[in-house]
Amino acid sequence: MAINYNFEHNKSYLIYGFDFYHNYEITNMLLDSIGPKYNEILYFDVTGYTNHITSDIPLVESKFGINIFEYFDFRQLNEMDIQSRHRHLATFILKHITKSPQFPQLKILVNLLEDIFRLESRPQNFSFESFIKLLDEIIEQSKSKTYKSFFKTLESIEHIKQKHPNEFTFNDDFKQLVHEARIKLETFLFNSIREAPTLLINFENYIFDKETINIFTKLRDTLHNIGPYLNRYSSSAPIQKNKINYYREGSRYFEFNDYIKFFLESLTYRQKNNSCYNKPLIFIQGVQKELFQSDFVAIKEIFKSADLCFIISSPAQLDKHVNSYVDVKIYTDENKELSLKHKSINAIPLENNVKYFVSI
Repeated sequence: MAINYNFEHNKSYLIYGFDFYHNYEITNMLLDSIGPKYNEILYFDVTGYTNHITSDIPLVESKFGINIFEYFDFRQLNEMDIQSRHRHLATFILKHITKSPQFPQLKILVNLLEDIFRLESRPQNFSFESFIKLLDEIIEQSKSKTYKSFFKTLESIEHIKQKHPNEFTFNDDFKQLVHEARIKLETFLFNSIREAPTLLINFENYIFDKETINIFTKLRDTLHNIGPYLNRYSSSAPIQKNKINYYREGSRYFEFNDYIKFFLESLTYRQKNNSCYNKPLIFIQGVQKELFQSDFVAIKEIFKSADLCFIISSPAQLDKHVNSYVDVKIYTDENKELSLKHKSINAIPLENNVKYFVSI
């Protein structure tokens, strides 16, 4: 006779308890019960424990892979999403040169990402490698006297435009400066045997001053040192259908929590751009709270994009606000009072197994 564990499709779950093996037992029951109803199952494990998944669904250990510039090719994103994505990506990148990026750093990098995003000549499948090459060009060209002089001229042009917004085209100084800028640009282009993709960027947004170049140099050097590990952030790893795609912590350069957070938010953006996208079932073992402290995507939007199952052993990882979006909370016997203390008695045992209680 088939066993009914009271698990339901299209719901999110919290499995919480100090007993590691009990948590895995419930997880396996959950996988066998509703897992076959999903085309995509992803399992992120940040605990470092031995894998004890024994579900009948095939498990494949997968490598991390996400294209953090993927949204560059989304043409249907609204302006709010685009600006949010720029800030999100800038924060993600800068966290690897400083744990707490400051506003000037964020603004400079957001402006650069905005310029790249708007380029008509930007190549498809823009990658981390392309980004580093662009930083190289900016840094190298900033050493050129012609380059620096060109920017000074642009600053003067911008100053006249701001001072005379309605008649700057009739201003004699403006005309002279535009002529000088053209000569300097032509001099640079025809005297340089190197390609200069940075000159295609809209320089009106900001000026590459000393502070900007210092930030770009530090960022470029850090990314160069990371080297091949960046490949996993330049292309999305394929998700194997009808299998458990199992990811465990392993990168020594990027925080796994940041990877999961970025993945969830990318999933939400992708969902917005694809009405036919099927919700995946995502398990996250060992962490909950840190993943949802986002200024870019609302928690409710993430829960709309995926059915999330948290397997938590530490009370420090529980987040009351996050769990308000979780449909079903499962506690091991020793923690059942946590769910029932301030609620009516609505816990139901799973097949008369007193170790587990479900509180809805």
